[in-house]
Amino acid sequence: MQSIASTVPLSKKPIKMQETKENVILANSFFRLEFSKTHGTIKSLSYGANKVVQYQKNETKRKSAKSPLKPEKKEAINGPLPNIFRAPVDNDHQFGRGVGPKWREMHLWNISHTVNSIKVNSISDRLVKIIVSMTSSTPKGYSINSDIIYSVHNNGFIDVRTGFTPDSLEFALPRLGLQLNLPKELEYVEWYGRGPHENYWDRKRSADVGRYHKTVTEMFEPYVRPQDMANREDVRWLTVTDRRGSGMMIRAESMLNFSALHYTAVDLELADHPYELSPRDETILNLDLGAQGLGGASCGPPPMAQYTFKALPRSFEFQIRPYNALLGDRAEYARMLNNE
Repeated sequence: MQSIASTVPLSKKPIKMQETKENVILANSFFRLEFSKTHGTIKSLSYGANKVVQYQKNETKRKSAKSPLKPEKKEAINGPLPNIFRAPVDNDHQFGRGVGPKWREMHLWNISHTVNSIKVNSISDRLVKIIVSMTSSTPKGYSINSDIIYSVHNNGFIDVRTGFTPDSLEFALPRLGLQLNLPKELEYVEWYGRGPHENYWDRKRSADVGRYHKTVTEMFEPYVRPQDMANREDVRWLTVTDRRGSGMMIRAESMLNFSALHYTAVDLELADHPYELSPRDETILNLDLGAQGLGGASCGPPPMAQYTFKALPRSFEFQIRPYNALLGDRAEYARMLNNE
């Protein structure tokens, strides 16, 4: 019987590199990666003819008159960038005493990224490393430093290792991870982790670890007031694909959280009711190493101490790899290690 290992696109084909002042392009017949040196992240990524990350405009859809948020129009670079904000849930408000109002006051939703340094190291014709150091800051002076290493292999596998050093806070961080925007064709999600319903750090015992699938549209939860939603915990791998089953896989080094929606956290925060939301074409994919627990503060206490997500130095890693039906069963494919 032919093993799945033989179907993973391993080749001696070298990576061809083109470097300019603004970008680094790495490509061969399996993949094409355009990396923005200006923004310190992936600008576009294609596996064969399938684009899994693509530059596109990303502007906030609506502003509620009741909201203190004043979103700015910014150029959108859609590869992985640090993200610390989630739309506060009802429990985060705690009758005005909770972390939700504090997150707003600190402008954690309005984060800008500055590249401190970037190095491109061609280890061999089959491996290139891009090392990025960046600072992500809010207008109120809160910052998080990130060191991200992208190890790009000639089969299109990309190891992403991130170390975060956030400023200290007297209260919990909403979340900590990376966010990226995917083309509208990538509508179908399958994952091995907790599900099928949404679950959080302190609200996951009812969600068994298993293999589940939904569309991105189906992951929306019609709460009376839009808020953070769709999180899945303890995820080992996930795929985001088009209707033919072609797209990409995220394989966690250990485990991670993810959500996939047609809305950003700011979109959810700005809407007072679901009908005020306008779904985006693109998929907003969050890959998090952790997030604040929910607690029961709408009618009880905030999260217990062990579920309070503190602003501490942390790190996590995952791998981006191509996926299509020819690569076989997702679970078997996820178990394969990269073999240079």
